[in-house]
Amino acid sequence: MISQEIQSGKIDLLCFGDEGYIKRESKKIKIPDVSERTKAGDRFRKTKDPKDLKILEETEKNYPKIEDGDTVITGKKTKINLSIDYNSGKDKPIDNYKQRISKTFNLFPNSELKVSEFEKWDKKSKDTRCYGVLVKKIELKKGFFKFSLSNTEDEIIASTSKIKVKGGSGGGFIDVYDNMVYSLPIKSTSIGAIGVEYTNILTKKSFLAKSDTFEEIIVTKDSIYKKGSIKMDDIFNNNMKILISMGKGFDKMMPSMDDKEIATQMKEMPKMLEQNIGNLEMFKQMSPADLERLAKMSGNVSKEQLEQIKNFPEMIKKMEKSGMMNEMKKSMAMMKGQMEGIGNENIDRMTKLTQETMKERKIKLDELTKTPEGKDIDEILESPRNYKPLTKEFGAVKVA
Repeated sequence: MISQEIQSGKIDLLCFGDEGYIKRESKKIKIPDVSERTKAGDRFRKTKDPKDLKILEETEKNYPKIEDGDTVITGKKTKINLSIDYNSGKDKPIDNYKQRISKTFNLFPNSELKVSEFEKWDKKSKDTRCYGVLVKKIELKKGFFKFSLSNTEDEIIASTSKIKVKGGSGGGFIDVYDNMVYSLPIKSTSIGAIGVEYTNILTKKSFLAKSDTFEEIIVTKDSIYKKGSIKMDDIFNNNMKILISMGKGFDKMMPSMDDKEIATQMKEMPKMLEQNIGNLEMFKQMSPADLERLAKMSGNVSKEQLEQIKNFPEMIKKMEKSGMMNEMKKSMAMMKGQMEGIGNENIDRMTKLTQETMKERKIKLDELTKTPEGKDIDEILESPRNYKPLTKEFGAVKVA
């Protein structure tokens, strides 16, 4: 009987906008805006109706997943976040930060990225199932990207170049434009990080960007150029505005709650935590058959969920044996005490202030993504680029 399931590798795809797609051979699959998932969750949270739970589960189940050989595409006013996380132990994961690999790519409007060389695993041993997936090869076909890699030196292919993070961690911005690569590498502050290496695909010559200050790297068909921070092209001088613009989309993932609803939930939390502690004790005493009957009575339970529910007693006993259960109970009791200590009146004040701060934050973020000319950075990213000539007059120095 499987009592523990470990997902040691996963791919997450989030779309912010109405023109996100997956191109799979001759098919074009639309990726819904992330707000659809948020709305489905909001609806069930408010109604607690089994029908709305089913809609939520169907929304999650039907959300498109990328496959080997797919191309991810963004159109106008659309951004996509692609994150690939896995443990290098795969079916024998080790809980060590050096084993945790992550690759994150943000696609800005009118961009294309291809994924290939997938690896999947699903291994059962004794009472544990370990499963997951990873993506080895990433090709930036066209458009503007932000990337971040941790604990991996896997190459990124981008038009004229192969890009590798040396020392395992690093990132930056890349614009694949007019069959050239314009980029702003960002050296990681992690121990052992060296820099970002660019190799020209045609000449095989390389250049390692390891400066602690900003510099622009350009890879043409047969050369590699560098520009210092003072002479960088305008789009990379706006790198902080691009980061802020990217973060604004994640607001769509926040539940839509007013201050009264938040306050009500916070006031009910002590009671909920007490019930959770009691439920753990109750589930421990129940047999798998009892749990199965209880789950079926609630309705809308999938076969996979049913198997996990039946394994609750065994899982709780293991947690008790390891000491994890005692720590969890202590943590819940502490949270309960903290919430009771705040008091209802202070909770009302705090939630109202939080909501006001969130509104002010949105206004401020909109201001921070504007250029001195009054243009929003998203508008610039959707416009034709205006890169300066690769001459000494404009600060370009050939490095390879």
